[in-house]
Amino acid sequence: MKIAIVPWSDQCLGNRMFENISKSEEVYKRVFIAEKRYFESRGHQYETIDQYHDWNEIDWILVYSGNLYRGYMREFWKRHLENKLIYLAVEPEVVVPLHQSNRMKKILRYSKYIATWNKEAVDGKRIFHVTVPYIMKMEYGDTPFNKRKLLTAIYSNKSGGGKKELYSERRKIFRYFEDKSEDFDLYGYGWSSKEFGNYKGEVQGKAKVYHKYRFAVALENVKDVQGGVTEKIFDCLCAGVVPIYYGALDIEEYVPKEAFIDYKKFKSVEEMYQYLKNMDEYTWGGYIRAGKDYLCSKQVELVGVEHYCKLLENIILRNPARDIHCSMLKRKWYSFVFSNAFLVRGGRYIYRKSLNMFRK
Repeated sequence: MKIAIVPWSDQCLGNRMFENISKSEEVYKRVFIAEKRYFESRGHQYETIDQYHDWNEIDWILVYSGNLYRGYMREFWKRHLENKLIYLAVEPEVVVPLHQSNRMKKILRYSKYIATWNKEAVDGKRIFHVTVPYIMKMEYGDTPFNKRKLLTAIYSNKSGGGKKELYSERRKIFRYFEDKSEDFDLYGYGWSSKEFGNYKGEVQGKAKVYHKYRFAVALENVKDVQGGVTEKIFDCLCAGVVPIYYGALDIEEYVPKEAFIDYKKFKSVEEMYQYLKNMDEYTWGGYIRAGKDYLCSKQVELVGVEHYCKLLENIILRNPARDIHCSMLKRKWYSFVFSNAFLVRGGRYIYRKSLNMFRK
């Protein structure tokens, strides 16, 4: 079976999404490389869309949202390939509003299936649940408890809208620690020391930074959803730092409660700070031991690449809605194209022009 991928960026075409490009992208690249190996081991061809000269020979097309999305979708509809499309709704609704549970069915007008982590949107007919895959790699440091600084956070400077966004909550935490430079450091892309005095710059590898701290802020981009567990908590667990987590309602299905600190139990950032500040080494070590036990358990398979690939392959092989042919009317097609001429990125609307990169 021939499977094509429309990635989120033209920089990922030419199968470059399966290559190790930079240290900061290493975790993501390992995931995509593992996906390719899985499908190829099962006898499938798994390439980016530009590697196929004849699109009619492609059996299924996996589509991510991004700056390639709109242009490629237009070309698929022109060639009547919409019944081969599986839309991967992996971005949260604060990034792509169309991924809200009550709006996602609109995507079924122009894609055969949707694969999403959002359990609330799943109908078991054309919208299916898949996990967000992660490859666990234990990289514990040897810095002792009494040599570690209290707290850190590693995030890119992004923002988003909606009632469920957590960008503003993260900023509230960062702002609180502005006069506590002895206990907190902020790292990541896009910040400024003028905005946050505790900003220490960008990082090439999270693990080495986490080794210097006891705790790390691990807030998702979106809160109070089912299934929205991403790398934020796993990066911490793999590096041997205790995560302070907030996001998915069903987090304990994926990670035992003994391995992280639930941010929701605190009434204020001040209360959280006092809890962390007064924690002794034995209690802290309990979280670390629980995290290590988790990494050695069968539970990690729920977010493994193989589990994700099996869920996706199951949709492809079963093709449960084989008798349904999604075909948009021209009026609906134009309505969609112009309503999606703008994609939410970083809290602003940025116009994305379709790229002329289709094979004739």
